[in-house]
Amino acid sequence: MLLLAFSDLLPAAAPAGLRDPVFEKLQFEQWAGKGETRIKWSVEVPPAELSTHQRLMLRVVTKIDGRELEKRRGEGAFIAMLQITDAAGLVWQNHTPIDLGSLAPNVQSQEFFVTHYAFVLPGEYVLTIAVCDTKTLEHSVSTRKLRVEGVKDDPLPRAFDGLPAVEFVPPTDGTPDVWFLPGIAGKLKLELAAKHRLEVQVLVNLTPSERQLGSAGALRRNMSLAMPALKVMSGMAIPNGTLRVALVDLEKHAVPYEQAVEPLAAEVLDWFRMRQVFTQATPGIVDVKTLANEWRMRGYFLEELARRLDAPLADGTVRVVIVISGPAFFEDPNRLVYEIAAHDPARQLYYIRYRALPVRYPPPNRPGMRPVSQRPVVVNVPMLNDDLEKVALALNGKVFDATSSQQFRRILATIMEQVSRF
Repeated sequence: MLLLAFSDLLPAAAPAGLRDPVFEKLQFEQWAGKGETRIKWSVEVPPAELSTHQRLMLRVVTKIDGRELEKRRGEGAFIAMLQITDAAGLVWQNHTPIDLGSLAPNVQSQEFFVTHYAFVLPGEYVLTIAVCDTKTLEHSVSTRKLRVEGVKDDPLPRAFDGLPAVEFVPPTDGTPDVWFLPGIAGKLKLELAAKHRLEVQVLVNLTPSERQLGSAGALRRNMSLAMPALKVMSGMAIPNGTLRVALVDLEKHAVPYEQAVEPLAAEVLDWFRMRQVFTQATPGIVDVKTLANEWRMRGYFLEELARRLDAPLADGTVRVVIVISGPAFFEDPNRLVYEIAAHDPARQLYYIRYRALPVRYPPPNRPGMRPVSQRPVVVNVPMLNDDLEKVALALNGKVFDATSSQQFRRILATIMEQVSRF
């Protein structure tokens, strides 16, 4: 009672959000509403989109005239600032500095782009964007209102519960961190409630398609989809069960990473250990010698899935194995004929083939031509049955084809709904 009485005398706690000390140092609040235009710059705020991490991603692109930077070349910094205020009045702030001492030689003939990324919830926001010369305190401000729409016909309507309204995406050192975003701690609410005890395993295939074997670019494209999907699925809460994740290298016939997930842990996955798979070696990159034995990759995939599915199972337990992979086609003149395994309701296999559709960019407009849209066009190319899909079907697996974040979300919801009925 004494503590409660004393607490009434304390000042009210500051509203939650994220305050950036640089904003206070530069007295941002004093000039934020004035909107000076001493600096040549512009801002673009595309509509928020569903990202591969199954969060709504907001991009705020600040474009600065290179001549503004050139005339300030030298010591000090030029910064782009972003303040997001939600409907409840909570404030999130972030800034990105530009080192004026290390500008490119021809910066005056270019536009300089600074992009802030943030995960946001559906709702109304006010964006206050500014640029400032920290030495002279010259600045310019723009304010605009923003409405973030939710996921249309959301198959996971409770997934955003408990997340902050705004979560800035910290900069990364490139691959592989950009796939995983280790600085993002927010987790989706994904609950699996089943009648039986569940053993869930989520596997990611590291080896690219044969048609691009040896290509680091193919590996990056596959992992840019598969690793966010793995991170999302590793956050599934299974009150009556267990969850394991693993990376599978078909070329080396190995599982270089495997972990039992602790749902209540602050860091669900050991990213420091997982990223070493990508930084200490080059997974999935195949040499000429291996190309002659591609059929062994498919055989290893079959053996690995069968081993996991057929391992001894406690009474009343259902085992679920989920595979995430890019399309895989292996050249083999002696195609194997698979015998379909007997269906066992206690052992369920799901194969998610996750791929990005190719994008066609129109040719630039020429003088005298009728202007045409320069917006890139996504080409919906049908996918043939790949070799790993055939393995999954032979093991009575269910196959899904995902070509977008929205489609993967629907697939995830379908799998969770089916598993929850077991």
